[in-house]
Amino acid sequence: MPSGYGLVVVREPSADTRESLTRLARTTGPGGMHAVVVDGKQCRDQAALFDTLARELAFPSYFGRNWDAVQECLADLLELTDGGLGSAFGDRAGIDARTLVLVFVHSGRLLDAGEDLVTGLVESFGHAVESNRERISAGLRVIFQLDEDEPAETEQALRRLAG
Repeated sequence: MPSGYGLVVVREPSADTRESLTRLARTTGPGGMHAVVVDGKQCRDQAALFDTLARELAFPSYFGRNWDAVQECLADLLELTDGGLGSAFGDRAGIDARTLVLVFVHSGRLLDAGEDLVTGLVESFGHAVESNRERISAGLRVIFQLDEDEPAETEQALRRLAG
């Protein structure tokens, strides 16, 4: 059974978010959490988002760079049946962690490409967790970090799209 899924939007400097992750990781120890930081500034459109996710999450070479492939690779990344995070890709032992923390710093930039980009991400997160419901899988925690100078409308849009 999956350990669950959670998504939060935080408004703070990205350096503070990164420091909080470092402190949190030290408290969890081996088998605890694995944090991945994605910079929204690198995700100017859908193709750049897919390339960034493939690189930062170490998706396998067969990743198809479309929403179905994002959902499939996220689900496989979270499956722990045969080992750690990513072991279901079949080309690695996996990372010893029970929770994947995926942090999007400068997440307001994701909206520059349109709301469909964020909607696709949120749907992919939910699909990945749901598809692992009957398997041993890692939990997924997602943080959308907003810079303090982002307009209130950007925060409202992210919160609405995040559900």
